[in-house]
Amino acid sequence: MVGIGIDLECHVLTVDRQLVGKPQDTDDPAAAVDAFLRSSTARHWQRELAVPVLAKALAVT
Repeated sequence: MVGIGIDLECHVLTVDRQLVGKPQDTDDPAAAVDAFLRSSTARHWQRELAVPVLAKALAVT
């Protein structure tokens, strides 16, 4: 189990280099990450968990 209470093996969300390598067209990293994951067919609950973490990481880089 990971810290958010789900089995990691069952619910892996793969984020490829396209997200990190793309220049962000917006000042809102969370909106950009959410749009990317939505277009990659990530489920709603996956986006809810991943967007804040990925947006924070992208804002730092």
